[in-house]
Amino acid sequence: MIAARLWEIRADTAAQLSLAHQLFGDVPMIGRFENFLRQYPSGVLFSQQQLYVAQRLLVDHARDGTMGDAFTFDDGVALSMLIVHAPDIIDHAHPGLRKGAASLVEAVAFTIQAGAFDRRPQLMHEFARMYEIFYRRARDDERAVQFLDLWATEDTRLSLEQQLAGGFGYRAKAMAPEGQPPRLPSSITPPILRETRLSSAEPALLEALSATRAWYQEQFGSEGEQDIVDVAWEVQPFLRRPFLTLASGEVVQCSPSAATDWIGAGVYDRLRESAKRRKSDAHDTLSMFGEIYGDLVEDYCLDLVRSVLPTDKVHGEQSYGRGGGLKTSDIAIDLGPDLILVEVRAGFLSPWFRTAGRVDEFETQLERLVYTKLDQLQRVVADLKSGLAAIEGVDTSKVVRIWPILITADLMVSDMLWQLIDDRIPAVLREAPAQRLLIGGIEDLEWMVGLVERGHDLVAVLDGRLRGGFGNLEFKRWVQEIEPEGATPSFVEANWERTVKTMEDALGFSRRP
Repeated sequence: MIAARLWEIRADTAAQLSLAHQLFGDVPMIGRFENFLRQYPSGVLFSQQQLYVAQRLLVDHARDGTMGDAFTFDDGVALSMLIVHAPDIIDHAHPGLRKGAASLVEAVAFTIQAGAFDRRPQLMHEFARMYEIFYRRARDDERAVQFLDLWATEDTRLSLEQQLAGGFGYRAKAMAPEGQPPRLPSSITPPILRETRLSSAEPALLEALSATRAWYQEQFGSEGEQDIVDVAWEVQPFLRRPFLTLASGEVVQCSPSAATDWIGAGVYDRLRESAKRRKSDAHDTLSMFGEIYGDLVEDYCLDLVRSVLPTDKVHGEQSYGRGGGLKTSDIAIDLGPDLILVEVRAGFLSPWFRTAGRVDEFETQLERLVYTKLDQLQRVVADLKSGLAAIEGVDTSKVVRIWPILITADLMVSDMLWQLIDDRIPAVLREAPAQRLLIGGIEDLEWMVGLVERGHDLVAVLDGRLRGGFGNLEFKRWVQEIEPEGATPSFVEANWERTVKTMEDALGFSRRP
C-alpha cells in the first residue's frame, strides 16, 4: 500500500509529509521531517528504493502470517523503524560517497546506478514502444518471427499478447482508480480473468507474474551469498515476479514500479533470458537476439523521425568505403545548412551494474553504450568532411552545421557525466561544423519528434537547448521548459491505440460501445 501511494507522489513533498503523518502519527520525527523539507524544498522523505530495501529484508526476516492477522503496536513500530532506517543501508553500501571521499567516476557511477533504479518512463511511450518492437515489427522480421513467439510460449505457456493483456489486467486490479487513495489491503484473490478469453491462461499468467516468499528467498540467495550492496540494490527478482503469492492464494503487488517494468522493459528482459537459456556452442542465440533487437530499434527510430519530416530529407544508414564496408549514421536528417546525424545504441544498462554499481563495470557500460558510438559518429563526420563518405541526396558542400546525437540506454545526463566523458569526446566532434553532442534515450527522440509535430523547428529546438543552458542536462528537461504538458507524437499515440486494441482482442472485449 505504501509503495502504491508513493508511486503517485514520488516528487510531491507535501503529499509525502502527509503520508509520513499517516504512517507514524504525531511523533517528534515529523518535526524533523518538516525542518528537512523547509531546508530542502525539492527534497523527498521516501523513495522507491527505500521501500524495496524494506521489502527485501521482510522477505528474509519477517514472520509468516496472513492478510487477516492483527497488526500490533509493536509490529507498527518495527515496520516504521525499518522504513525510516532503510536509507542507512544504502548509505553504508557506499562508504566513499558517505564520507565525501569518492572520485568523479565513483560519483557518476552512483548517479547513473540510482537513475536506472528510479527509472520512471512515460508509460504510454514505453508500453507502446515495446508493443511496436516486439509484438508487431518482430513479426515482420523473418529472423525474429521464427523464435520470439516460440520462446515465449515454451517458457511461459503464454503468447506475448497474453502476457501484455494479463499483466495490464493484474496491474490495473492492484492499483486504485486515478485520484482515489490506494486500496487497503491491496491484495487480489485470483481468478480475476474468468470472464475473459484469458480465463484458461490465468494459471500460467500467475506463474509468470507472481512467486512465493520461498522463491524470492532462493533468488536473492542465502545471507552468506549476499552483502550490503546486494540488499541496497538487487531488485531483479521483484521485477521478474512483481506479485507476491500468499499462503492463502491471494497475491499482492510488490510495487507499481515492478509491475510496470514487467509490462514494459520486462518484455526485453524475459526474451533475453530465453535467448540465454538456449545459447550453446553451436547456436549463439544470445548474440542473435541482441543483433535482431538492435535492428528493430534502429528501424523504429528511423520510422519515428520519418513520421514528421519529409522522407527525402531523412536517410537511413548507407554503405561507403572500399567494398561498402563502412556505414554512415543510423539516421541522417538533411535540413539544408544543417545536417543532423543520429547514432542509435539499443539496449539497457546491465543488471550486474545496476546491482553492483562497480566502477570497472560502469566503465564497461560507458564503452559499450557511449564511447563506441562516439567513435562511429566522429568517423562519419570526418569522412563527410573529407569527401570519403557521402549520403545520397545530401549536398555536403552546403552543410554549415552538423548536429551529432547519440540515442542510447536511459542514462542520467548531468554536469558530472559530461565532466567524466569530456576527454573521450573525439576532437572532430568538438570543432566546426560539429555542434554540441546530445546524449539521450529513445524517449528523448520521441519527445523531439513530438516537438516538431507541434510546429517547433528542429534546429531551433537543438540550438535553443544550448543557448538556454540545458546542454549538459537531460533533453526532457528542455522539453518541459518549452512544452510543459509534454509532446507525445502521433506516431506513439497510434502505437498505443494498437497496443490497446491488442489487449482488447486478447481479453475478448472492447472499451468502445
